[in-house]
Amino acid sequence: MTISPGHSRDPHGLHTPGPPRCIVCERKGRWAAALRRQSETPHFRLEETRSLVGCWEALAGHPGSFLVLEATPENLDAVLGRLVRLGYDDPAACAAVVAGRSLAGLEWLFREAGAVWFTVSPREVAAVASMARRHLESTPKPPRSLAQQVWATLPWDHP
Repeated sequence: MTISPGHSRDPHGLHTPGPPRCIVCERKGRWAAALRRQSETPHFRLEETRSLVGCWEALAGHPGSFLVLEATPENLDAVLGRLVRLGYDDPAACAAVVAGRSLAGLEWLFREAGAVWFTVSPREVAAVASMARRHLESTPKPPRSLAQQVWATLPWDHP
């Protein structure tokens, strides 16, 4: 049995989700690099993905995360669809959208779909990083199962 990164397994074989993080979904890593420069804090864990499928897999492993989704003319419909579903897939998560200047006129479409922020300028990455930091610091820890809660209260060390 394999466990995806960010998941742990308790002694009873139960999968536990990892802590929320900033998940950046983009093709080249430009936005993630800019976010890293703006976010040198212990609460800010950044994970990069290169596809929306990979992004949603990372979100499943880290519920309540802050997503940064890159919109392009090629993935426009998919990003909008994922934004609309985000509240159903993970109500504690939120997303910002970053895009090239050619999509600047679609800002309100992305906001209506659920984006908490939209930018076409890497100069605004500080605002995105600030939102992500606040979100990650305020997100409660994922709930633990009854077995995990009991195991954590036992007086001896466990594997």
